[in-house]
Amino acid sequence: MRLFVILVMVCMLFTSMASANTLEERAQASRDAIKEFIAELKGELMKSMSKEGPAESIPLCREKAPEIAASISKEKGWTIGRTTLKLRNTANAPDWWEFKYLLKFEEQRKKGKGVSTLEHYEITDRGGEKVFRYIKAIPIMQKPCLMCHGVTLPKDVKDAMDKNYPYDNATGYNAGEIRGAFTIIQPLE
Repeated sequence: MRLFVILVMVCMLFTSMASANTLEERAQASRDAIKEFIAELKGELMKSMSKEGPAESIPLCREKAPEIAASISKEKGWTIGRTTLKLRNTANAPDWWEFKYLLKFEEQRKKGKGVSTLEHYEITDRGGEKVFRYIKAIPIMQKPCLMCHGVTLPKDVKDAMDKNYPYDNATGYNAGEIRGAFTIIQPLE
């Protein structure tokens, strides 16, 4: 009987270790997908901003970010997106899980934790189905971010924002704050 209990405990330990590796592998795959998303969007935005300026690049951002997210989502078989507490696009509104972690990230930032290090992942229930969820904070770090999200916007940018996002709440940020988060849902197979 004692040997049986030991074998069960060893099996549970290995199952737990395998599960932890799988979670970390999924988290790393999520990080990689976000890097791909950032690189593609940043490339498109920087090219547009250098040719046309920030105000004329706003429609590109509005259209291109969802296209990139949809493309990577389709390629991976996941759901990839962005969310925030200060919405610019209502399609990016957080669900309850994202909202909870956006608030936690903000608490951690106020306690001095670096925004670029803030992430969380877990297996959770979504609509009766177990899924892997990942969320990573998006920092406001660079001057180009502040052109469209800062406290003071140039007049042409403000006018373009009003035209493209009439209910925009995604301004008033300073460098080092949390703009929002990337969010990923991976189905468990």
